Amino acid sequence: MDLATSVFDSSGGGPLQPKQRMEQIALKLSEKSLEQKLELTDNLTSALTTNLAVFALPNPTTVVLNGKATAIRAKLVAISDADAVLTKLNQDLSTMEDDLDANLTSEAAYIMETTKGAPDKLALLPVELKGHGTNPITPGAILGFRLSPGVNVGEVKAESKPTDGAISYEHQMIPDITKPDVAVMLESSPGCRTMLNKFTSGAHVWIQRRAVGGKKAGKGPWCAPSVVTVP
Repeated sequence: MDLATSVFDSSGGGPLQPKQRMEQIALKLSEKSLEQKLELTDNLTSALTTNLAVFALPNPTTVVLNGKATAIRAKLVAISDADAVLTKLNQDLSTMEDDLDANLTSEAAYIMETTKGAPDKLALLPVELKGHGTNPITPGAILGFRLSPGVNVGEVKAESKPTDGAISYEHQMIPDITKPDVAVMLESSPGCRTMLNKFTSGAHVWIQRRAVGGKKAGKGPWCAPSVVTVP
């Protein structure tokens, strides 16, 4: 919290003395990142300890301040470990989904070979059939959009459920979530799972996605932005 500079009168009943300037500390905590606050805590406790003749009884004590900084750093390590576990789980899930897709594709090939595309036989199964000469459909809304830390530094994984009519997906980053209309376009991807990169490690980034159809189909709406901490 920043306070205005004030002055005081040091006179003790005698002749008035010139007013002395009394400075105020400007912590600017709202402008600092957590890492900057931890660095400030380290430097401040070190300086207080070095100057005990002046600052004999810090309140809170340097032990308390150092303890809080140590606890926060331990929590950051725990979060990093949890992110690594979550990343591995998401990778495993993606691999399992890819394997399921491959098996469903193989099953569809078997069905087509067996039925020779006969409508009455295909009607026995809960499958969709490709349209014939239908008008292009504008892709719908993105569903299940989520972000997770990538394997490499500065990398973010983006994924969602496949969107009908989509041939690719566009992404944009919102630098300031309080100004969602101001966005920066990122790279596109042909599939619903992709890696976005070149982000600043440790930053919190807000990203959203929309589906892109063919030339005559247009583009779907942007989904709600999702946030992730960049590894």
